[in-house]
Amino acid sequence: MVATRGAPAAVGVGAMAAGSLAGRLAAGAFCDATSPRRALIATPLLAAGALGASLLVGGVAPLVVSLGGMGLAFGVNAVAIPLETSTLFGPRGFSKAFGIIFTGWGFAGLTAPVLAGVLFDRTGGYAASVAACAASLVLAAVAAAALPRRRAAE
Repeated sequence: MVATRGAPAAVGVGAMAAGSLAGRLAAGAFCDATSPRRALIATPLLAAGALGASLLVGGVAPLVVSLGGMGLAFGVNAVAIPLETSTLFGPRGFSKAFGIIFTGWGFAGLTAPVLAGVLFDRTGGYAASVAACAASLVLAAVAAAALPRRRAAE
């Protein structure tokens, strides 16, 4: 998307990487101050908003900021997901549960770009794939809000 607005693609990749780094560093404090569950509700909404902004606002700079927001959400999730998994499944169930979750994350990472490419080829632009991603992020926030609040038995 960055290249279509006249900047090298590396600018977008760099913004996402910087956002991810910041998210990973800030996530521990955020999760300690609130909870990993709240982070898992807030970050998909942040990412959906960043994606929406990337469609609504033209130019390179707003897109780079939006991609940084996406990276930030990704970085927070890298910390919040294992923390919440530990809370829900405890030490005995953590490994199996996190293995399943991480496999799902990897599957999404492999299939989502292919599906986005198909949408791009069919529509000639990024709007449909970005809208589909934003909608899935809202569903992720709803799913996180529905997680049980209880702690797993040790």
